[in-house]
Amino acid sequence: MKTITCNYCHIEKPEDDYWPSLIRQKRCKPCHRAFGTGVRWTRWRSWVQKTWGITQKQFYDLPKDVRLGRIAIARETEALEGKVVSLVPPRPSNIAPFSYPLEHEKRLRRDGRTTESAIKARKANRTDGFDYIMEHPAWPDIRKIGWTYDPPSRLSDFNVCCPYKSFSFPYISVYLEDARLAESIVQEALKEYHVTGEWYRVSRELAIKTIEDYVESLNDRKKQKMD
Repeated sequence: MKTITCNYCHIEKPEDDYWPSLIRQKRCKPCHRAFGTGVRWTRWRSWVQKTWGITQKQFYDLPKDVRLGRIAIARETEALEGKVVSLVPPRPSNIAPFSYPLEHEKRLRRDGRTTESAIKARKANRTDGFDYIMEHPAWPDIRKIGWTYDPPSRLSDFNVCCPYKSFSFPYISVYLEDARLAESIVQEALKEYHVTGEWYRVSRELAIKTIEDYVESLNDRKKQKMD
């Protein structure tokens, strides 16, 4: 029997899985049904978000045909013995784990996790936050070293310019009371690797070690003061 690869879920299926009128569009029956709405749509969307490791906003930022294709996969997996199983490996997170201090978390809730909140923080001369290392697979030997008030918002800003959302934060420092000062000290220590702006031709290991050495020196100073 002839098989056709669906343009939505990208799964090769027999011709019987296509309505005759949709063969030319290469849209299988489950993908065609995925135009439905309601409780089931919400359940499938939640499964898609969990499986691919994306938020609801990122889900709706996807092109419509990609959204519907992933919803179609959710529909099919739900039919397997009445429970959802993953046919597609979860997409790895592109941001390293980190945690907000309570007061910082309260400010973000109040101001909103947006570019505007970071701009407000800078205008208010706030320099607390996190130092980070940013990477992109197109430039495997070059990394950006900077600081940010809110890591997810900062990463989202960069990925707006990348159709594949490929910018990542493989490393985020602990919360720093003066992340801007830490950034300048780390960048000065790595100046021999400087390429342009905040980008450096340096290994991930060396960049991480430089930031963590600075954080360790801060901890040592605090201990000396306490003594």
